[in-house]
Amino acid sequence: MVTCKMCLLNSVFPNIRFDDTGVCNFCRHYEKYASRIENRDFLRKSFVKRIERIKRLYEYDCLLGISGGKDSSYVLYMLKNRYKLRVLTYTFDNGFLSDYALENINNMVSSFGVDHFFYKPDWEFHKKLYRYMMKVFGIPCKGCSVGAYGTSFKFAFERNIPLVVHGRTPAQIFREFAPESSDPAVPFVESNLLEFDEKRNLQTLMSVVERLTGLLSGGSKEKSGLMDEMIKVFFPDFFEVLGSDMIPEFLGYFIYHDYNEDFIKKFLGENTIWKPSEDESSSHSDCLIHDAVEYIRYKMFGYTILRPELSVAVRQGRISREEALKLVETEESSIRKPGYSLKVLCERLDLDCNTLLGELNK
Repeated sequence: MVTCKMCLLNSVFPNIRFDDTGVCNFCRHYEKYASRIENRDFLRKSFVKRIERIKRLYEYDCLLGISGGKDSSYVLYMLKNRYKLRVLTYTFDNGFLSDYALENINNMVSSFGVDHFFYKPDWEFHKKLYRYMMKVFGIPCKGCSVGAYGTSFKFAFERNIPLVVHGRTPAQIFREFAPESSDPAVPFVESNLLEFDEKRNLQTLMSVVERLTGLLSGGSKEKSGLMDEMIKVFFPDFFEVLGSDMIPEFLGYFIYHDYNEDFIKKFLGENTIWKPSEDESSSHSDCLIHDAVEYIRYKMFGYTILRPELSVAVRQGRISREEALKLVETEESSIRKPGYSLKVLCERLDLDCNTLLGELNK
């Protein structure tokens, strides 16, 4: 087992590479952009330029995906109240939204007076996609990536909305930030860190589409059938996109703004009707299967999502490698089988839980 000498990632992490000094490709790629990522003044000005470029040109200035969690709720508040944007919100209903998430979504959009819609793809198709992602990656989460990224651009393009904004945290944005990774958003992140360029925006979109479809590339009928259906369901007509004068830009709000989880919770509590979850047993209360996914990830690969996310904090100098390792070891030592979350995952994807658990315990 080889572990990166700079961060916490080891050789079981997907698509990892190590150079001659023992440093991983994720650390090296972050280094390439570190001066921009850490230049908060440049990034704040860049964000303002981007929104001023498109403000009041169309019915809506931006499309924002909201999950009911604190981050997207906070971004909604800031886009509407600080930046005075006309926001259309939408929720990609992946079939695993909790009642807690739905309550927060409905409360936030009604209290802010913004337009909102849910999008729920055909479940039989989405179930096939999730099952395929589990077969290839061990967990179903790439199915959400494909659906959320694809449909957000699809709806923005079809409704003439020039910006798509998301509220992924820096840890989520940069945890798989390397060309070799399977994260489809890598080209978006790289483009966000540069000044806006219309030609590059189209090139970035095509790179993302290539990475998304690459998740289903191959020669089998199952793969090709899924890919054809995925393109039809989740993406706009590409010939129309290529011939359009307006191609939406995809922005990560927390690339341009500081992120502090405690501050966001306090801010929402004082300024909105957003509610924190009362369920302390779940680490991600807006998704019913999050805890099951983390259990599967740990049993299959020996790490939870905390390891790559804290690796980002180490690269950014917000925590020492030693402190991060202690936090990871504490969490990993407390991993327990989440009965309800596993039950939901198995029932909705037509999986046999006993077979799944048997495979995990080999």
